[in-house]
Amino acid sequence: MTRRINPEVKTQQIDPQRLRLRAEILRNRVLRRWLVRSLRRLARACAVFRAEGELRAMDARELHDLGLDQGSICYAVRQGREPG
Repeated sequence: MTRRINPEVKTQQIDPQRLRLRAEILRNRVLRRWLVRSLRRLARACAVFRAEGELRAMDARELHDLGLDQGSICYAVRQGREPG
């Protein structure tokens, strides 16, 4: 969005209070986005950790029934089962 400057007005006064308010709004928006992304990453990491723990608690026979072995648990949790 562009602002048109009135040609009759030589200098425009910037309202410092309004400028501070705008900067605060923008800062809060950036911080909120960062916080939301960080919490999503944390939730994802907790879910991965929990799923790995559940699979590692299974014995070899149970893992085989799922088409997994001990070495493929990390990959299966993060990416899904290996193709093939």
